[in-house]
Amino acid sequence: MAVKYTPADLAQAGGNAARLRLARWDEANTGWTVLKTRVDEGTMTLSASSNQMSIWAVVVAAPPAAGAGWVTSVVIAAGVIVLAAAGIFLSGRMRRRGKPAK
Repeated sequence: MAVKYTPADLAQAGGNAARLRLARWDEANTGWTVLKTRVDEGTMTLSASSNQMSIWAVVVAAPPAAGAGWVTSVVIAAGVIVLAAAGIFLSGRMRRRGKPAK
């Protein structure tokens, strides 16, 4: 499926064509399904694959939240620290169990 987007669609995306997506109406779930969309800015075309007939729409993806990359990095770093601390704690307990009592 390929659709030409309009200057009005582009304006709704804040001038960023990469935020435009194709969506299809999902009758079974009574909601829109946003599809992985390829954008060709040269021809002002959006394309996506689907094996279902449906009502289609051009939609605008929300911009990434400010600082989202920073928050994700902090969460990952905290997870790594917790796992490392747990590994050190458990290895220390295992070593103490292996020593004979005095």
